[in-house]
Amino acid sequence: PATAPPGVQPPGSSVSRAIAWLSPLRGRNLFAGPESEGGLTPGVPPSEAHTVEDDARFLVQQALCTFLGNGLLAVVAFALYYTWVILADFRSAILWAVLLAVPLREARVAVCAFWREQLDSRPLPLCAAAPLLRALRALR
Repeated sequence: PATAPPGVQPPGSSVSRAIAWLSPLRGRNLFAGPESEGGLTPGVPPSEAHTVEDDARFLVQQALCTFLGNGLLAVVAFALYYTWVILADFRSAILWAVLLAVPLREARVAVCAFWREQLDSRPLPLCAAAPLLRALRALR
């Protein structure tokens, strides 16, 4: 029986079937039109342009990237979960702060403008009486 050369998988192995299935996709722009047919090397079909080692390296890189991506996702999920747990006592206060910050923004801006005007134009003791003075002016 003939044996495969070193580095080449026998034709019936699962690795060679997976590589044969993925080989036409490597190096192609999958979103381009039919004018961009071919592999990494122009004019050479993908099955002839790649060796088994290249395709195996590609599969290992894909597996490594998938592993690292899933690991990063797990770390982010872990961090978000424990942030949620740590903030359990403060959730209702944060919720009320967010809900009231939007409708009360205009009132806050008006109050800040009023006090900024008072602090810029009067000495500090008269600033304390500013709301009373404003109310008396409004009654006149």
